[in-house]
Amino acid sequence: MFKDIMKDIWLSLTSIVGGMSQGTRETVYLIGVIATIIAAVAAVWGLWGDGDSTKPSSAREVAEFAWEKGHEHAQAIADKEAEIADKETQIAKLTSAIEALRATRFTSQKRRAEAEKQLQQGNPKAAVTIFAEIEAEEAAKSAEHKRAAAEAAKHQGAVAYLSDTHQALSHYQRAVRYLPKDAEAWNQIGMLRRRLGELAAAGAAYQRARELGEQTGDKKAMANALRGFGLIADNKGDLDEAAKYYRRALALNEELGRKEGVAANLRSLGYIARIRGAIDQAEDYFQRALIINEALNNKVGIAKSLNGVGNSVRVSGKLDKARDYYQRALDLYEDLGDKEGIAKELNNLGLVAKTLGDLDQAEDYYRRALTLNEALGRKKGMAINLHGFGRIAQIRGELAQAEEYFKHALKLHRSLHRKAGVAINLSRLGQIAKTRGELDKAEDYYQRALALDEARGYQAGIAIRWNNLGEVAQIRGQSDKAEGYFTRALALNESLKRKKNMAINLDNLGVLARARGEMDKAEDYCQRALVLDEELGSKQGMARDLNHLGLIAQDRGESDKARDYLQRSLRLFEAVGAKLQIAEVKENLRKLGGKGFPTTPDRHGHPERMH
Repeated sequence: MFKDIMKDIWLSLTSIVGGMSQGTRETVYLIGVIATIIAAVAAVWGLWGDGDSTKPSSAREVAEFAWEKGHEHAQAIADKEAEIADKETQIAKLTSAIEALRATRFTSQKRRAEAEKQLQQGNPKAAVTIFAEIEAEEAAKSAEHKRAAAEAAKHQGAVAYLSDTHQALSHYQRAVRYLPKDAEAWNQIGMLRRRLGELAAAGAAYQRARELGEQTGDKKAMANALRGFGLIADNKGDLDEAAKYYRRALALNEELGRKEGVAANLRSLGYIARIRGAIDQAEDYFQRALIINEALNNKVGIAKSLNGVGNSVRVSGKLDKARDYYQRALDLYEDLGDKEGIAKELNNLGLVAKTLGDLDQAEDYYRRALTLNEALGRKKGMAINLHGFGRIAQIRGELAQAEEYFKHALKLHRSLHRKAGVAINLSRLGQIAKTRGELDKAEDYYQRALALDEARGYQAGIAIRWNNLGEVAQIRGQSDKAEGYFTRALALNESLKRKKNMAINLDNLGVLARARGEMDKAEDYCQRALVLDEELGSKQGMARDLNHLGLIAQDRGESDKARDYLQRSLRLFEAVGAKLQIAEVKENLRKLGGKGFPTTPDRHGHPERMH
């Protein structure tokens, strides 16, 4: 069956390409490009699942589908001097490989005929072996032959980029061995090294691409290298430096009229704006990028822009809207076979599910994302997924397991010099220490995380750390100090429109007021927190607020009202699977009719303390 299909595909592609000019038809095949087409056709075939009723029934349909995909990216292919700036261009490179089938004149007729015969017989591996031998022979002949070999290697790298980082890197490294002054290939090496977390090597590759661009006046190569420098700075938490590079790259792309490059740098500036708390500005950047990519029909660019908008609306508390954006982005990435993009959106959907209290679903999303990131060797993604698993374990009360996940994630983030990831996981470890009553250790973790967030100007992180430090002060009985931290955190979160964290701060202020005997004030704070958590649909947040409202009602002697609040809280905590909080609320219900009801907050009264 497979051999017949391969034979028919080969004949169909020959028929389609036969419509080219006479000169093009007379050219012969270079090995690397032929190998690329084998992989591309296999990838196209893989776009249909086994259960898809629209799956093509003939090789001719497969070939026509591949050819149609080429026209989707005609604009990107036409820009022949361009460097590959983003993954949308990777897709264009795949289709350009089809045209390259007959665009070189170096392969011997006899060996080519032998390879074609193997293809027609459904033996692609044997054909690739022959092509590899030819490539080696041609690469040794002349500079002209080496240039063609480099292009072939880059075509193969474009195929592998979406699914196999190490294989793609080997192709691009071979390209620069053939042609050391190929700025395009150097930029791609930089991108792949960065994906692997090899930041020094990535920087060196971008620097080489930039130098070559300056030498030849290739502004696109320079723009891509500058954006690469920005991504590295961003990864390290140097936001001012990153923004500077992005703006310079944006200016060059605008000068060139290169819209896909403009959109890519608008997205990057949007991410920085979001980190700094300028949510409206961030959403504007993402929306502008989305409009450009939709006009270009750049599916990867559209997906990335949808992701950016989704992140902006998520931190504003619009979870349903965020989930819709993430799902649309995921659908596009799945159509493209882009594993990195798929992994990112799966993680984002996991974040939404976790916030809504659907821990099993969140865990499934994180597991699928981790599998993809491990296959790609993408350390940043792996660390983010491990943190997600840690949060789930933490919410379930499995502290030892949560601690292990956070430490593993912390180690990966440190190896990548990612201040953001280091800060988040230090703070999580602080939460575990606080829950265990190790307050000095918890405070140390929080202070170290705060220093990192202040260094990178991450306003949302600063607000979270203030809240954490306030909780430590509260447990120690330092109510004025705690109130100062909570009040500052609330003001900052209000300016950032981060409803989830606003609810946490309000609830903490409510707990503090209750401890002081200020029941009206305590109830007002907790009711305001409950309203926000209900807007978000956060089961865990609502359960926390209801528990504290139950305690306030109990203190006032309103037993029926207290019981109602506590029972509602218990149902929500049980739905989430928060073991520590379930035990606490059950104990509160047990004590409801007796003496000795606690009048001060205990250290397990705050199940959700961070984003």
